[in-house]
Amino acid sequence: MIRQRRLSKSVLPMVSVTPVTSARRSRRVGPAIALTLGFGLLAGCAAIPAHGPVEVGLADLAQGEQQVQFNPSGPLVGSSQENLVRGFVLAATSSTDDYAVAREFLTPDYAQQWDPYAGVIVDEGTRPFRKGADDTGLLSVSQSAEIDESGTMTPAHPGPSVDMRFEFEMVGNEWRIASAPAGIIVDRANFSSIWSAHQLYFVDRNGQLTPETRWFLNRAALPTEIVTELLEGPSSLFVTQVESAFPAGTEVRGDTVVVIDGIAQVDLTGFMPPTHADERKMLDQLLASLQAVPGCSGVRLSIDGVVIAEDQETDQQSKPEARGRQLIGAREDGFGPISNGVIHPMANLSSAITELEPDAVSLGKNDALAAVRHRGGVSLVTQAETIPVDSRAQLLEPSIDDWGWVWTVAADAPGLARLTADTGEQSDIRLPWSAEGEVAAVRVAPGGNLIAALVEDGPNSVVLVAGVTRDKDGKPIGIAEDGVEEMWATGTPIDLDWIDNTRFVTLTGTGSSTSKVTVGGVGVFSYEQSSVSDGIQVSGSGGRAQIRVRSTAGFVFAPQGGGWQRVETDVLALATRG
Repeated sequence: MIRQRRLSKSVLPMVSVTPVTSARRSRRVGPAIALTLGFGLLAGCAAIPAHGPVEVGLADLAQGEQQVQFNPSGPLVGSSQENLVRGFVLAATSSTDDYAVAREFLTPDYAQQWDPYAGVIVDEGTRPFRKGADDTGLLSVSQSAEIDESGTMTPAHPGPSVDMRFEFEMVGNEWRIASAPAGIIVDRANFSSIWSAHQLYFVDRNGQLTPETRWFLNRAALPTEIVTELLEGPSSLFVTQVESAFPAGTEVRGDTVVVIDGIAQVDLTGFMPPTHADERKMLDQLLASLQAVPGCSGVRLSIDGVVIAEDQETDQQSKPEARGRQLIGAREDGFGPISNGVIHPMANLSSAITELEPDAVSLGKNDALAAVRHRGGVSLVTQAETIPVDSRAQLLEPSIDDWGWVWTVAADAPGLARLTADTGEQSDIRLPWSAEGEVAAVRVAPGGNLIAALVEDGPNSVVLVAGVTRDKDGKPIGIAEDGVEEMWATGTPIDLDWIDNTRFVTLTGTGSSTSKVTVGGVGVFSYEQSSVSDGIQVSGSGGRAQIRVRSTAGFVFAPQGGGWQRVETDVLALATRG
């Protein structure tokens, strides 16, 4: 089953701007769409006592920052219905005084009902208008993505434009809008200037910080909004895999997080002082989530005005890890890292993998285990033995997660995954895409919290992602009932791999001998790279520069400028991780 998240919203292009000083803070999507200028560089900080009352900082967030705010005009006398809609769209670029200018385009009654805070539609910027019947009008919007009020992005299904319906009434001698979509709409170019992606970090069952991408306005209230959404917890895609150290009901005291001398002053309320272990988790979540905020290099955590902890570094690695910089693969003469045409064997694994004559290899954490597909099925190779795990026909490339579980899926039964541990324990688990089109690849993210499938979608392809639920020992015990559409790619499905725990890369067929590479991820925009001839397998290794594509002839290609460069030959299989 596929889940799509849909919102109904309104409109937003660029208009002239004027520098202003603003201290106003409001709801997450509702504040003035402002570009914060002059964020300071990461600042060092002197030691601050770990206990005692919170000191007073900037009462006005604008004291230290100059902002740019859109200043649209109100409705013109004698405006037609179309001009009224377009003026309303322009006016929605400013939320000053609770979108006061935009509300001037509405009837008095509807001005009190319109909700600009419902979310954002990102579109391509072309918005034809046509009149409807009975004083209605339709604005056609080509959607590319949607952002909900918590900052979660969902890509829009490619297809025809969506019509936004407006209703009109005469107020005196002038037309006014009596009904409009909730929320706002902004074109892709302006969105990239106004909003930015940030990672909220939660704790998975393995005790590791796990990122979730959210989108926030680039403005003075950014630290406050990040902390507020962190306290709200993970989105539905992550809710069964991760947890937060902050108890339900925790709030930001005074509704403001200020940064003083590089230290974010996070004063919370709504819960009792935590244990030392929970205090450490809270600090780690805050530090990791705020690390990309300009000018913020540490966190001072308080409860009801009393400082309980402060730090400038997390206790663990929080950024998505690049999963390897070397090209690892199989050739007739062995398995291991390949450079300049030479195989460098991996201790305790290479010989056993080579003996299986593999056509697909997935390496586990620290390269201690490998799931290997060969003519006889899939086997788990450890440093001590080789364990047959699945002999079914038509097996897709296997995955192996950080807990050491091997995942195998048959192409003719893509709705069921077989799980195998190095102890020999096996179980089956249902997957949510059994009723969809042809499934070309199913892969588990290296951290094991998400599983993705590359599925046929008519002449094109879609990546579906679902959450993985585990027991206290890390054993997978369930998959979310819904597969969320996280990316569409041009062409028929060929292969998929994870770049890290939230980003992936796909390979799709767009012609008789042309394969297109598309990079995307959970909650981010996707982008296409140039095509590769006869591509059959793709490997992600931590970033765009580490993506590798193998062709049917055994050539391996790496990104080079705007194209691809052949870097190796005679490769039978690229090793993946996860």
